[in-house]
Amino acid sequence: MEWVGGSPPATNPQGAQPFNANDVQGLYTLILDMQQRLQELTANATTVAQEETQRETRAPAPMRPTYPDATMFSGNDRKEYDVFRMNLNTKFEMDAHFFPTEAKRVLYAFGRLTGKASQPMMPWMRSHGMPTKTRIY
Repeated sequence: MEWVGGSPPATNPQGAQPFNANDVQGLYTLILDMQQRLQELTANATTVAQEETQRETRAPAPMRPTYPDATMFSGNDRKEYDVFRMNLNTKFEMDAHFFPTEAKRVLYAFGRLTGKASQPMMPWMRSHGMPTKTRIY
């Protein structure tokens, strides 16, 4: 085996083998790939943040929605899901001024779920800091 930097290092206390040149090259390639992906994600996050800022600084939006609310989806008939999703996407496009952030779109979509369709979303909503209880004053 060929070792980088001269003689091979001692094995660790668990008895694992030290890295060889192929291992190091593989790790280096992985790091480069991860750096590139991180740059892409950072650029995408910056673009999304700029779009959100632009949406929030537009002229005041009309007070009335232009597209009707998506029909409620219970999950009882999965064939209805595609229509439900299309209605949500159309609502978000036509009435974008009511949904300037991803959080507002998620909350609206969650509000259109009922029964067994809404139950699996509860843990996700809680883990992402979304309000899951109606405040009663």
